[in-house]
Amino acid sequence: SVLDAILARDKPLFLSRLRIWEMAPDLLKSLVESHGPERARTIWRACREAAVIASPLRSEGGRGLGLLVVASTNNERPLRARDVRTVEVVADLASLALERADMLKVQTRRAQDEVLLKRAGDAMSGSLELSDVYRSVIEHAATTTGATQAVLTRFDPRAGELRTMATLDPSGPELSTAGLREVAR
Repeated sequence: SVLDAILARDKPLFLSRLRIWEMAPDLLKSLVESHGPERARTIWRACREAAVIASPLRSEGGRGLGLLVVASTNNERPLRARDVRTVEVVADLASLALERADMLKVQTRRAQDEVLLKRAGDAMSGSLELSDVYRSVIEHAATTTGATQAVLTRFDPRAGELRTMATLDPSGPELSTAGLREVAR
């Protein structure tokens, strides 16, 4: 694809006119597939004379993060080969920012999970009443995982079976104790 061809490059792509690019027919085909023939023609007419610089966005490890594409249809200030380095620097800065944002998202999620697990531990150890402990276990199990249902069972050695101690969202499709028994084995 056009995207893969640009991402596979080590350096930015500079085109003084988009229409002269050897992959222009593939780009037009992609536009037709994604926007339909009429809209694709309108887009192509608007951008075929544009000067374009496309620079890959890469992580520190070289993983593709996306593309920075800069285009100019302004004949008074067209993009020139000297603009390639500027776009490349901006793409490198964008890559760093995107990678940091991804790391922050992971760290934020991890911190949220830690808070939820601490609350779960505090709540479960806050009572000696078994019914309170059971309820707390299923509520926190669902909260920390995002589950909509939970069942807590305990093995009854005298009867040789699992017994349901607490459930969350019994109005939904019932989680089968028999099925859970098979999972527990």
